[in-house]
Amino acid sequence: MSISDADLFSHAHAARAQYPVNLRITIPFYPRFLFVTLIVGSEKRGHGRLCSERAQYPVSTWGNVLVVTIALGVAAIAALFATLVVAAL
Repeated sequence: MSISDADLFSHAHAARAQYPVNLRITIPFYPRFLFVTLIVGSEKRGHGRLCSERAQYPVSTWGNVLVVTIALGVAAIAALFATLVVAAL
């Protein structure tokens, strides 16, 4: 049985469309482009695939720690700014 490109595209598009949040953006960051994706929804991968992907893409890397630290810092600054604005009203 042969699967056409259209069938593969249709299946991939249907799988992506099932997530409540599927944010994919490309940020121009000279001299390269950064690809950022955020997918939120129920887990559909099996235990074996989760284990193999965790081994291939570990969570605790210096890059991940740096990004999380920056994101938390930005969120904290935004919360402080919002608190100051509300307090000034």
